[in-house]
Amino acid sequence: MKLWNTIKDWLNGPSEAEHSSPTEVMVEEVEVSCGELFAEVCIEHGVHSALLERLDAIEKFEQWYDGDCDKESVRAAIAGFKETDMAINAKLTSYSKGTL
Repeated sequence: MKLWNTIKDWLNGPSEAEHSSPTEVMVEEVEVSCGELFAEVCIEHGVHSALLERLDAIEKFEQWYDGDCDKESVRAAIAGFKETDMAINAKLTSYSKGTL
């Protein structure tokens, strides 16, 4: 009889008690750093992440940049950032596809 009641419960669906209990959905906002946005923009333009790591470009950008942390602001600041380091300027200019 217990098996029959279990099968019957499966077919009938959840009880009212299960429907009435509130469930809390946790939504965690992921915060992206300006350095991560810088890397993302560079990668979109064909610069490999290994090159950015080898040049310490992400860390240097994070130390240098003090603007808004959104993709368009970071993209606009890259030209100024490249002027701060000759090696970064040369590598980003030569490896990027298009204007960075």
